[in-house]
Amino acid sequence: MEQYRYNAIKQTGEAVQGSMEALNRSQVVDHLFEMGLTPVAVTSSKRNLAEFLSEEREFIDGYNEKSRVVFCRSLSRFLASGLTIERALTLSAEMTSTKVERKVVDGLVASVRKGMTLSAGMLAQGERFPRDMVAQISAAERTGTLESVMSSLATSLERSVAFKTRVRSALIYPSILMVVVVMTLVLVVGVVLPRFAPLFENAGQELPMLTQIVMGFGTILTQFWWLWVLMFMGLIVVFITVRKDQELRLKWHKAILNNKWMRQFLVMPDFIRLARGWGAGIESGLPADESLSLASSSIVNLSLAKRLSTMLKSIRHGGRIGSLVLGDEYLPIIMQQLALAGDETGRLGAMLVEAANLMETDYETRLERVTGMLAPILTLVSGGIVALLVLAVMMGMMSINDLAF
Repeated sequence: MEQYRYNAIKQTGEAVQGSMEALNRSQVVDHLFEMGLTPVAVTSSKRNLAEFLSEEREFIDGYNEKSRVVFCRSLSRFLASGLTIERALTLSAEMTSTKVERKVVDGLVASVRKGMTLSAGMLAQGERFPRDMVAQISAAERTGTLESVMSSLATSLERSVAFKTRVRSALIYPSILMVVVVMTLVLVVGVVLPRFAPLFENAGQELPMLTQIVMGFGTILTQFWWLWVLMFMGLIVVFITVRKDQELRLKWHKAILNNKWMRQFLVMPDFIRLARGWGAGIESGLPADESLSLASSSIVNLSLAKRLSTMLKSIRHGGRIGSLVLGDEYLPIIMQQLALAGDETGRLGAMLVEAANLMETDYETRLERVTGMLAPILTLVSGGIVALLVLAVMMGMMSINDLAF
């Protein structure tokens, strides 16, 4: 059993908070409904190391994607109960858990009371609400589907947060192992082996080749440490230069996109964001071209973003979306097929969202398989490095003993 904290509302609209023990979050939600409460947020009181390390943080502002999930979910439930937008926002402000979240929602309440729409109030909040999210809410306000769109946004954001958390968690253990491997190498070569150097130097005979190589590497590591510092600083300068130079970034991103293996692992998150954002925008009532434009703004790979810009121009000139997506060799097959089916049946938005879900599941499976293989490989590499270093020392010691006899 695990302890969970919850925020909920009574049938009278009163906000309540509390905690209870349960096997999982679903059991907490079911129990709250049985009590006549509408759950808004359920969080675990105890987090493990993986959850802590993979948690999204925005130290400058503090309003992150998880904050938007809670906001969208609570607002959709309040609207579903028949409350006005002002009253729903007021209750949502009471359900916030941090000062920053409370400040943001209070700002939205103030905007609505001045006669502004919810989407206009979000725009006034600056970068706290993404452009595609604001555009979907604006379209929902025009079509009278704000409640369903808020619920859809909450679900989409929840999947996005869960996906990022699982990816980060999957990479934590291999990353720790890589750090351990490097630290082991530096410790043994830079600290342990130099203690044997005087003994080997006074031996008066040529040491085995392996011992000479290891001792030479240890000398480079300890006596020329400043060179390693300069190399590290040089790499930082190169990284910053590439990030600032759009042309260099475009060439690098194009090389990644052209490589099938790198595309499957490094660009797949972009494909998932594209399909989910594009589909969600269409579902909220946005035109397909406007939704694609907004979804493209979240793409990290510049080469892919450039190709999507070309596709957008073709769509605005009357091109069939299904044919254009099917003709792009870089887009995943599942996205091509479902987009074509959705375009032919008039369910493009739903099919793109489904494609995003399927690609997400496949990506997580492949990532877990790779990280599962990486852990034992790194363990073997670490053990192999230590064994090689020990062998080098032992061979040197044995050569000295041979000389003595």
